Amino acid sequence: QLAHLKETDWKKIRAYYYALSAHVDHCIGSILNTLDQNGKNTIVIFTTDHGEYLGDHGRIQKGMPGHDCITRVPFIIRYPEKIPAGKEIKDLTEAVDFVPTMLDFAGIQIPSFIQGKSLKPLLENKSSSPLRDDILIEHFAPGEKREITVKTAEYMYYCNSGGKELLFDRKKDPDEITDVSAEMVYRSALADMRKRMIVRMQNSAWNNQERIVQY
Repeated sequence: QLAHLKETDWKKIRAYYYALSAHVDHCIGSILNTLDQNGKNTIVIFTTDHGEYLGDHGRIQKGMPGHDCITRVPFIIRYPEKIPAGKEIKDLTEAVDFVPTMLDFAGIQIPSFIQGKSLKPLLENKSSSPLRDDILIEHFAPGEKREITVKTAEYMYYCNSGGKELLFDRKKDPDEITDVSAEMVYRSALADMRKRMIVRMQNSAWNNQERIVQY
């Protein structure tokens, strides 16, 4: 449905999108300027739930298998009293890390059933250990195939409930274009990513609540 679009069309579409982004940036700037005057002890988080294909992979909007343009989103935290300005963390993080991070900064105990991990030690330079080795992306809806993707710094692996698999070498192919799941040279990487997916699914299914009674 998008094959008829020419590069000039894509440039116009992107221009509209960038104009909207610039408007949001201006509005956020107004909020921060107000906080500088009246609310310096305020944590501000700027993030979103997904990215935008915007022509990448010949697509628009969002969707699986969860290429970088969709899953790599802004996660900007501003807290002048605790977080050094300009600090950048390149570790893999997930949306579920948002809640424990905010609870940690607020001094509230993180419940055992929370799946995410707090970024507070990394943001305050109290830890240099990677937060996680891989990230999990899930999508499922009634009547549709369940789709799951796992990413590491090196690979992106996708599998749906119909058995379709994809594997991308993110070092050699950062745009995640060429599926290498059927190539013999990647057999070991494929096996490792399959195992990672199974482990992540198991850990996500178990909410780690403490047992409070005998049974």
